[in-house]
Amino acid sequence: RILNLILGEFKRGNFSIDDPHYTDKYVPIDIRMERNPKVKVEKKGDKVFIDVDIILEGDILAIQSHANYEEEPQKSILEEAVKKRFKDDMNSLIDKCKEWGVDILHLGKKVSSCFSTIQEWEDFNWISKFKESEINVEIDFVIRRTGTLLKSSPIITIEGKK
Repeated sequence: RILNLILGEFKRGNFSIDDPHYTDKYVPIDIRMERNPKVKVEKKGDKVFIDVDIILEGDILAIQSHANYEEEPQKSILEEAVKKRFKDDMNSLIDKCKEWGVDILHLGKKVSSCFSTIQEWEDFNWISKFKESEINVEIDFVIRRTGTLLKSSPIITIEGKK
């Protein structure tokens, strides 16, 4: 799913995000792509710099911890946790691709636009340069709705205590 996000082929999916306040709990979120990723390539000598901007939005499906993530400032804390999770996962995938010397991310298609001729592109030897390239991923994520969750209610015990 992370690869599909970078390629722009991801539509929507459910992700369980670690609850920012409770390490043993999760917040399931239905996440979808708002638009295709923007990929900006800059070549300086033999070094390639690539910026990938991905915009996502999501709906909270449930909150195990009963924390009030529907309202600020808790909503922003959860959004940051989602951004960090996706950025970490994408950087891990990029590092693995560099280690194995494979461009399954199809970034070479974008880099090839920096060259005037096919011969220049072939002489550049993208795969060998891919390992040294700098790839910066930026994630923008917004919680749009709370899904079927209208509002968190306090839990009341049998004794009537909150």
